[in-house]
Amino acid sequence: MKAPAVAKVALPILAVVVAILATGCAAQTTICNVTMAGLETCLPAVRDPNPQPPTAVCCTALKPANFPCFCQYKNNPIVKAMGIDINLAMKLPAECNIKGAPNHC
Repeated sequence: MKAPAVAKVALPILAVVVAILATGCAAQTTICNVTMAGLETCLPAVRDPNPQPPTAVCCTALKPANFPCFCQYKNNPIVKAMGIDINLAMKLPAECNIKGAPNHC
């Protein structure tokens, strides 16, 4: 089954969040034009159980994202290990109403 186009873009976002947390890098460090601190604000929206809707802070953090850059993280095994639901992460661009995000990796 093919994943929705928006999902293919959001998956890398999730992987980046996981990579950030796993490496313990400083909050001011950026990945694909998004600070680690900004990515961390999106964690409640991509974790089960009981995921929360993305906050305005999360959506604002994602607006400058270089979504094609996130594609390099889409198959990162750390994502699952961090308890992040890939399907939830793939919905973030649409839920945040981010225009211009590519529809595939």
